Amino acid sequence: MKLIVSWVACRSFLFYRPSEDTSRSGNYLNPQQNPRSESSNVERLGEARERELLGNAHYVDFSTLIINMAIQDATIIAPPALISITTLLSLLAALSILVAAVVLSKRLLPQPQSRRTVILHTWHLFDFLIHTLLEGPYLYHSLFSYSVTPPSSGDYPHPASLSTASTRKFLGYSDRNYGAAHSSFPTALLWQEYARADARWANTDLTIISIELLTVLIAGPLALYVCYLLQRPTKNVAASTCFWMTILATGEIYGGFMTFAPEWLTESSNLDTTNWMYMWLYLVFFNGLWVAIPAWVLWVAYGEMKEAFKKADEIDGKSKSK
Repeated sequence: MKLIVSWVACRSFLFYRPSEDTSRSGNYLNPQQNPRSESSNVERLGEARERELLGNAHYVDFSTLIINMAIQDATIIAPPALISITTLLSLLAALSILVAAVVLSKRLLPQPQSRRTVILHTWHLFDFLIHTLLEGPYLYHSLFSYSVTPPSSGDYPHPASLSTASTRKFLGYSDRNYGAAHSSFPTALLWQEYARADARWANTDLTIISIELLTVLIAGPLALYVCYLLQRPTKNVAASTCFWMTILATGEIYGGFMTFAPEWLTESSNLDTTNWMYMWLYLVFFNGLWVAIPAWVLWVAYGEMKEAFKKADEIDGKSKSK
């Protein structure tokens, strides 16, 4: 704060230029109060030119000047808060869902179970909760939260009359802006926080919404169904478990690719890759989970199917030898 005040004082001193002749610093706007109002026209024109060159500095309210400079410089020097209450609550929500998945998985799975089965069950339960509790509200805000665009007015191009929504219809409306950015509900604030890393999640990005329709309505319930199958570890269920895990994991990886491929092709125009937290925590870590773990699930399912076909071949060979 001392640095800002010192800077403002220096700027005020450097840019404040009083008149050289203090006897002529009266109110030049009122000729009746000017002792030299009877001067020649040439002299009056000279004084007007002098006032123009001096910029009328001696008419400026010095205290107002300092306050305005302080506000301006404080805005430039003080950057926006990187970690806000919304940031902490959003991260806490994701962590709480993970803890809930771990606790519920231990209660729902019959014991004893292998570590691999526990991890698979916990992941699919966590996947279901994320798709339902976090991405479900995003889809809701994308379809039902909106603000109405003001109609074109006579003062065009005033910013209030400009809108990208007027160039296309979404859900049959051309005068509505949909998305989490147009709601103050807590779940909307969470997606507004994530939109600081990826701006597409604040409004109606058609690619994101299309992917989320499949994610919320199909991938979420399918993840819960996989959990149900893992809770019934029988030979007849093992094949179904591997099949549906493969379908779901493939969809997760494909969805991640389709989410970021348009950005890679347009130099990440909507992504904030300059901020370390947005880049490595929001974009890389959180989205990387839905690539790395589904890839591991595919490897597990492949191993199970390979082993099953191997045993089937052995049984078939023995039956032919007889």
